Amino acid sequence: MDDDRMKGAARKIAGKTEEAVGAFTDDPAARANGKLDEIEGTIQGVFGKLKDAGPDFTALRRVLNDRPIAVALLAVAAGFGIGRLMRRR
Repeated sequence: MDDDRMKGAARKIAGKTEEAVGAFTDDPAARANGKLDEIEGTIQGVFGKLKDAGPDFTALRRVLNDRPIAVALLAVAAGFGIGRLMRRR
């Protein structure tokens, strides 16, 4: 199992916890940060699964079919990151 999968799962749990604390304390910033961490954890977990798949395209196809929303979020995040890098030049 890839390290990114474990770190992603931990980050996702931490994000859910932070979001719950924000809801309990009525802190919108904590809720937003928690949700962001949860999404980033999901993306990191999918990235770890893709790394585990390696050159085996059957496993890659399985990951893409099992988690299409997470893969789409990963693509959006990659596009956003590339756009930010290009804007700084």
